[in-house]
Amino acid sequence: MRRNSASAFSALIVPILYCHTALAKDGSCVPTEPTTSYEHHIFAVDEDGNALRPKVKKCGTGYDARYSATHVILEDEDVRRAKVQHHGPTQSPCDTLNDQMQVALRGRKPLYDYLEAMFADIRKSKPKEIIIYIHGGLNNIDSAIAKSALLADRVGPDVYFIGICWNSNLMPTYDQHLLGIREGLHEPTRAILTVPAMLLADIGGAAARLPLNATSFIEQDLYTAYPRLFGRRRLAERRYDQIKNAAKNSKLQGLTVMDAKDQRPEVDRVALDFGRWLVTYPIKLPSTLLLDIFGVQPWKNMLRRTRTMFERESEFIPHLTYRDALALAKCPLVTHEQVNATQLLDQLNYTGRKGAMWHFCRYLATGLWPRSESKCPKVTLIGHSMGAIVSCEMLQRFHAMPLDNVVFEAAACSIADFKTKVVPFLQEQNLRAQIAEMRPPNTSHVVKTHFYNLCLHDDAENSEKNPGEFDLSQRGSLLTWIDTLYQSPESENDRTFGRWVNAILATDDFPSDILDRITIKEFGRDRPRKEHEKGPVYTEDRRDTRNVVTEPIKHGQMTRFEQTSQKRRTNFKFWSKEYWKREPPSTTPSPSPH
Repeated sequence: MRRNSASAFSALIVPILYCHTALAKDGSCVPTEPTTSYEHHIFAVDEDGNALRPKVKKCGTGYDARYSATHVILEDEDVRRAKVQHHGPTQSPCDTLNDQMQVALRGRKPLYDYLEAMFADIRKSKPKEIIIYIHGGLNNIDSAIAKSALLADRVGPDVYFIGICWNSNLMPTYDQHLLGIREGLHEPTRAILTVPAMLLADIGGAAARLPLNATSFIEQDLYTAYPRLFGRRRLAERRYDQIKNAAKNSKLQGLTVMDAKDQRPEVDRVALDFGRWLVTYPIKLPSTLLLDIFGVQPWKNMLRRTRTMFERESEFIPHLTYRDALALAKCPLVTHEQVNATQLLDQLNYTGRKGAMWHFCRYLATGLWPRSESKCPKVTLIGHSMGAIVSCEMLQRFHAMPLDNVVFEAAACSIADFKTKVVPFLQEQNLRAQIAEMRPPNTSHVVKTHFYNLCLHDDAENSEKNPGEFDLSQRGSLLTWIDTLYQSPESENDRTFGRWVNAILATDDFPSDILDRITIKEFGRDRPRKEHEKGPVYTEDRRDTRNVVTEPIKHGQMTRFEQTSQKRRTNFKFWSKEYWKREPPSTTPSPSPH
């Protein structure tokens, strides 16, 4: 979720974006040069599926630049309560429209103009690659917009960056759960009336579940200390061995997998970790109660937002009778040609219901130049944490998107999401390629997407300390919390796909015709960088000379990229293929088994 920690506690700390290049008397950031508009590189969506207009302020230049951001709702997006007001028998509905209805009749032209400008800029830039990045949960949207602006300046030449930003901050999400949402619908009046009952349910439910949750986390801690005592870990290792040593004529050889090693000294892995756990456990128990109260319902609300990005609620559909539509069809509409009543109703329902992200995907599927052109850019979609859930929604709804790479990094989506949304996307490309072969030559090239699933080391996944290194809450990354606390999986396929053990055990059900386009990679932990062996370099600063490989060991670090030049040594080039691909086999034997 959040880049520094998956903890609900750390999510309460709002990052401060400051500028030391130039400050006003009140301490605010003052740009030292005209700020470039980043609208072509940012697509922001609110919790209701409305498009937002980002506003970025940049201070300084180069690696010392600072970015801060705000946003406003894009014009003509909010059409809730659009209706024809009461009118007499001789009065035309054209003269009795409320403000929202007038907006609805104009359509969503500002949104279409925004997307037209974005994709026109892509065509004009002619990049070699387009990177589309979707952040995860527990992110303040303004911070996400600022990070997208930073990345747009950093991903390198010939690469066009687009950041998809959505509001997944903890407290606003919980506030909406408490004061705005009931049974998946936006019902503020009912929500406010039932606040006491909802609070009682949240606190009482968490208290009732505390003994069971505490027991689950103790089991999780035992797994961290001695993972090979657990059958699931042993099964995963056996399955990995089958894939790694598959016979040359086996289809399993097409599946690319990689595991790395946890090479911490034994005293660190067992003695120190256990000692810290023992000292802090009295605090962990009450923190579990808070994780339940402020975590379970916000998690569900964040899931809701991954859907409303694509499909807004029915309250955005104008309130019209068919009789009103008959009269309105005869009015001089602002942006539409003359239509009949049925066409008008369909048109208003369409523009009202579709979320802004749906329209972005439609442009992505149709707004680029034909794939048959030789200079067509590669397109890479990267989803981190809950961003993988948003990515799954994209793949399920738009099979024609020309994606060369889909990269899930610490994916919070379920195994079932992968099997029912990503797998059909990959298989349909095979079918299209077969059909294209039967057609005359010079037809459009069919893109075959390569899928990458990047995972933390299983030991790091289960032993992550929160918040920061204080170890005051139950251990484990966000994905372990989802599987243990937030999601309550009903079957194995409901467990998170971003955990290495879950992903490896799911491979026996992958269709054989797409195995050669799937890579599952597990990062290591504290792996020494030998003098005689160049270790992998994942950081932005290629001059990294540490004794150990710098790689993600926490959920929020998977896409870590922060401001200031001092951060370069720990900023991961998570958009680079070097970060996704399997490392070459090590020439140094591992001191101990996985």
